[in-house]
Amino acid sequence: AATIGRRFTIHHGYAVVINKNVVAGDDFTIRHGVTIGNRGADNMACPHIGNGVELGANVIILGDITLGNNVTVGAGSVVLDSVPDNALVVGEKARVKVIK
Repeated sequence: AATIGRRFTIHHGYAVVINKNVVAGDDFTIRHGVTIGNRGADNMACPHIGNGVELGANVIILGDITLGNNVTVGAGSVVLDSVPDNALVVGEKARVKVIK
């Protein structure tokens, strides 16, 4: 099973997929349609998600990447690269727009 910290919240939790090898910190919030998983054949290569992370609706996060602490990912974003602490990322291939 995935390892997820304290105070995990799913808003409108339909169609949520979280790979069993995902690791997420405390105060993690997601919305409907989120997919978090591996990329390719390596089932162990899954995201590590920091504390205080919030994912908008229909976000996809794939691969052996890290989302830092206090990251916000905008709705519909696809995240394939690591994201630094305190960032807001948005877009089809999400890019850092602002360091909060």
